Amino acid sequence: MRDGATQKCILYSIADVCSSHTTLNSAGRNVTFPYQASCDNTLTSVWYRLTGDSGSYLPESCPQPQNDVCGTYYPGWLNGIHPTAAEGVVTRTVCFSSSTTCCCYSIPIEVKNCGDFYVYKLMPVPICYSRYCVTNVGEYVS
Repeated sequence: MRDGATQKCILYSIADVCSSHTTLNSAGRNVTFPYQASCDNTLTSVWYRLTGDSGSYLPESCPQPQNDVCGTYYPGWLNGIHPTAAEGVVTRTVCFSSSTTCCCYSIPIEVKNCGDFYVYKLMPVPICYSRYCVTNVGEYVS
């Protein structure tokens, strides 16, 4: 640095996604909800917390492929496990099942464990009628 000038660093903080997110709470997202031609093609790619009648997390197993559940034909589920709080933000895969297979197609998402809940950076689905399914811990086992 010249002439005794000091360098100033300005740190910009990014809002913690655990306190800055959008809520999805529609009962139609729950794995028990029947088909109603729902599609997540209009979602924006932001962080979401799943709450209320929908449930609180993405299921970690394939919804029954012979059933149209979550209000859609292609229900989305987390193909893997949810992260621990220590892992921070992780990338996981969401599979979308069909009437014949558990992973007709997949897309990457980001997930963060916020202690008492998870947040997900979801993106719009490329195929209708696809939708992210939701359940409660221990509530759904395929």
